[in-house]
Amino acid sequence: MQFNSRRALTFACLWAIVGLTGLLAGCTTPAPTMANSVPQSDWRLEGGNRGRTREAEAQIAPPLRVEREIPIPESGEFVSPVSYAEGLVYADGEASLHVFPATSSEAAWEIRLPGYFLSPLIHDNQVFVRAESGDKGFLFALDAQSGAKQWQFQFPEVGSVHQNLGGHVTSPLWAGDKVLVASAQVFYALNPKSGQIEWQLPLTEPVASSAAAGKNLAYIADFTHTYAVDLITGAEQWRFTGQEPTLFFAPVVRNGRVLIASGSDLVALDAETGDVLWRTAGNATSVVPGGATSNLAFGKSTHTLTAYDLQDGAPLWSYAALNFVSLPCISGAYLYTIIRLGQASQVVALNLRSGEEVWRSDPMNLARSAPVVANGRVYVRTERGTIVAFSASPTNSAG
Repeated sequence: MQFNSRRALTFACLWAIVGLTGLLAGCTTPAPTMANSVPQSDWRLEGGNRGRTREAEAQIAPPLRVEREIPIPESGEFVSPVSYAEGLVYADGEASLHVFPATSSEAAWEIRLPGYFLSPLIHDNQVFVRAESGDKGFLFALDAQSGAKQWQFQFPEVGSVHQNLGGHVTSPLWAGDKVLVASAQVFYALNPKSGQIEWQLPLTEPVASSAAAGKNLAYIADFTHTYAVDLITGAEQWRFTGQEPTLFFAPVVRNGRVLIASGSDLVALDAETGDVLWRTAGNATSVVPGGATSNLAFGKSTHTLTAYDLQDGAPLWSYAALNFVSLPCISGAYLYTIIRLGQASQVVALNLRSGEEVWRSDPMNLARSAPVVANGRVYVRTERGTIVAFSASPTNSAG
């Protein structure tokens, strides 16, 4: 692939966006949920589910209050959102993974791992976590209760020669009874019990996003292509070629649509054929997939979150912050995001139907990683890496 000066500039801009974003659903309005009756749901991987829609099973309504903070030693500002499963909270620190019981600040176990943005996947009693340092990259399978290593897979190649952009080990995904992960220019399906390769698909260019999946197909992007891949055989079913490079943001899969970024546009593709169903246009800045519900699609730029009709792409509302808005988490009738105004940052709740702001937290020194709704709480990270757990205020009432 030849990179001209325009593309080089685009990559530089996208890399800046990554620094700002922290790298890394129906539009009905149910009644507010009592704090003591919120379902104790899980958030087992980045994006919440294999479609990466950022929809939470639990419905938690504002106003919220800080319930507790969990300090993580040797943490920095580059952190992933937490994962949660079976009563355990998983969070990365500086070259480490820390696991806490949901009601305790004393770690159940922790493990040293190279790299940042570990983004663990939890399935059954296993934890799958990426790790990368220099030109070496791994996927580890750990016992969820003890952290004991079950196997490791070392990728033959990591990264790319293009200004260190693309090709890095992606956040793992569970689909088709396999663990899907990519590195360099290869997309792998690994056996979860042994770490052996079930299938692999060469990509034309370095991988630029983690994978997402629908019913029978997985979707992954390199610099300018989005691929649909059969989950059973690993055979390519179709590919979409964009006009400009786009990096680091996984496709979002919902209701037969695959939402991708292409240059500065948000594009909806038919999940089975790859045909373009709609695309936004005329955006002043690059827009990436931000999540989806059964009838809404969300696009995120550096400081704006926009809701579109999932079927036809019609813009419905837009919410802007002065400096930064994070990827969202969708919970019932509400959407939670993090905004930054000057040096202050806050958790904000928006009405899912209208985009109207209905609540915001006190100013905090929050990281740019997205909020997570699980276990009846909203979890966020600070720039020190600390986990802050919000719960619904006791003044909430159903009705």
